[in-house]
Amino acid sequence: MLESNEQAYVRGQKAATYWKRLKKVVSTWDRLCVAWAKNHKLPAWIGHVPIACLVAVSAVSCLAGGLLLTIGVLFVWAFLLLPSVMELLRPTVNVKVTNWEEKSHNSNYGSNGSNGSDGSTGS
Repeated sequence: MLESNEQAYVRGQKAATYWKRLKKVVSTWDRLCVAWAKNHKLPAWIGHVPIACLVAVSAVSCLAGGLLLTIGVLFVWAFLLLPSVMELLRPTVNVKVTNWEEKSHNSNYGSNGSNGSDGSTGS
């Protein structure tokens, strides 16, 4: 079994190989685009535009993909944590609800219990 330093060295070699291959492919495409621009009597810098656009679109796609992945993970965590958050927001103090209207109608305003709103005098 390889030690961790040796494993890291092997991973670095593989990454360098992939990078060299990618760089060679992109350089080949760039040379082809520049050659096409020169064959059509265009400035050479126009031949670099497709590769620059490709790199820019790739970078934006990676960033947007990472952003979408992050948003998805945050939504999953929000739904997982929602029950515990709702439990924390629930009031812990017992609140007694009273019916104030019921108490006001039980008051005795006159000798017969009438408050005079029905036209009676209450006596």
